[in-house]
Amino acid sequence: MENINNQNSGQPLDKGQENKQNNNKHTWRWVWRTALAVIGLALAFCVGTWLYDLMRWYQYESVSANVEIQQRDWPEGMRVYNTKTGKVTVKQISFCYSDDEAPLVRYRSSRKSKGIGYFFRETGEPAIAPEYELGWDVSEGIVAVVDHNKMLHFFTTDGSPLHTKTFRQNENVDDVKYLGGHCAVCDTTGLWGLIDTLGDWVIQPQYTKIEAEMTCYDEEWRGAWRLKSPTGELIANSDAHIILTCDHDSKIIFDSDETIIVTHKNRPSTVYDMEGKLLYKKAYYTVQQLFFESEEDDEYISSAQGTAANALKYILWDGRCGLMDLNGHPLTEALYSEIRMLGLNLFSATIYGSSAEVVLDSRGRVVE
Repeated sequence: MENINNQNSGQPLDKGQENKQNNNKHTWRWVWRTALAVIGLALAFCVGTWLYDLMRWYQYESVSANVEIQQRDWPEGMRVYNTKTGKVTVKQISFCYSDDEAPLVRYRSSRKSKGIGYFFRETGEPAIAPEYELGWDVSEGIVAVVDHNKMLHFFTTDGSPLHTKTFRQNENVDDVKYLGGHCAVCDTTGLWGLIDTLGDWVIQPQYTKIEAEMTCYDEEWRGAWRLKSPTGELIANSDAHIILTCDHDSKIIFDSDETIIVTHKNRPSTVYDMEGKLLYKKAYYTVQQLFFESEEDDEYISSAQGTAANALKYILWDGRCGLMDLNGHPLTEALYSEIRMLGLNLFSATIYGSSAEVVLDSRGRVVE
């Protein structure tokens, strides 16, 4: 009771009590320090794991058995990595694209130049330096690229130049490629021609546009070239030989069965093969049998329902139509957009490009 009174009265503690109090303070300090250390380690682990996930490289896309595109989130970036050798082959890229069969893969560098380049699909090693503004996929073992001066260059799939000649890029063209050993390019004046793999002109640059027309593209291209000029169109075959010439009144259609249809204004079309040989002198888009049909309730009219006309309607590729007899001989030019049967020997014909109608007899003559 006396000791308690001494403590409450503020008298000094004896040595044993003081040591016990100090030990309690040290214990609590140790507990707090340990807790803070554990919390710090946990935070450091969480932050470290988060940073590791941000900074680690992971597979974004596989381009071959041994090569993949890797990506990381921070600092943001992509690279080309060879999983067999463990080597980073191309650093700092922003995208890559190529079809699965091409030996070269196209990519854009994320460096200051942001140029287009290519690397080898099987090894990931650089093939063409990223020094170009545009580039296209491999075609017939050749890639086309455009430098910053808007000039075309060509490379083979081993990364070496196809030839040393350069040509002007036409900005209205979405794709530049060799087809059948030839490529459509412009000269310095903007006129189009065809070059071979040596860079020599095989069709001189004198056309306003040249387009490739594909009818089949299995292992090798089979098609033709459409050459446009102020006076009309010409067709060159896959060997770059001119096979057809057409004026502005004609239209050229490449059919899926590897034929060329040349339509003519108001008359039947002609059909050629891909070498320009005439197959059919007169050809139609379709020929239809006409039948008498009416919604009027009349005894005479009802008895004529479903009667076939003694003439046929032929239709051309541009939608124009005309009459022909049952032997296939045209009775009229293709001047109409629609023809229907009015009676056994009469037809109503709508003039093409107009709403006006005329009446034709069974010989195609206009009835006044």
